Amino acid sequence: IDGGSGTDTLNASIATTITPGSIKNVENISLTFEAAKTFNATNVTGVTTFTDVGSTAAGTISNIDSTSTKLVVSDNAVGATFTYDASAVTGTADSIDLTLSNATGGATKITTITGAVETVNLTSSTSANSVRLNSDATTLNISGSADLTLAAASSILNLTTVIDASAATGAVSFAHDHTSSATAVTITGGSGNDSITLTGTNQVADTVSLGAGDDTLTF
Repeated sequence: IDGGSGTDTLNASIATTITPGSIKNVENISLTFEAAKTFNATNVTGVTTFTDVGSTAAGTISNIDSTSTKLVVSDNAVGATFTYDASAVTGTADSIDLTLSNATGGATKITTITGAVETVNLTSSTSANSVRLNSDATTLNISGSADLTLAAASSILNLTTVIDASAATGAVSFAHDHTSSATAVTITGGSGNDSITLTGTNQVADTVSLGAGDDTLTF
């Protein structure tokens, strides 16, 4: 498939694992997973946005070739996995953009970012989002007007040393439990009514600033 010039969109339902022979010059690929299968993007180039939308099973988009490709999870209550090709995440400051839009998997359904990504820029949009977010990133930037709840079991909450939600206008809720007591953590809230819990190895050297809103901080 060659989308040629213009801004093109490919919509597909995925019921079996597939590796397309070639997709190029298609800027937007929206996939609806009907089974817990994999869309292998190893032969896909030129995509600006991968969207997992309306899926009824937790699918995987693998071998994404660039961290500049935006990721979207929309109308999804089952979780999703995005995996980067190793060549795309060789740096020490790899940053990706993830948008949640009516993602309601809660604590039991996992949205996973796999690969050596250092920063996740998360936008919470459309309506309230509640997910378990797994990633090895050490920085999490949160923005958007929709409320966001990150489940306590989210691995990103064990590893981040910076969580910056200063650009968020919706309420942000999470429990942060950094796994290393030797590492100071900086948490910044947004203008919504945030609810932040510090547990486990969080320590006196940590910095918390919750900004505007009617915020709650629990130790």
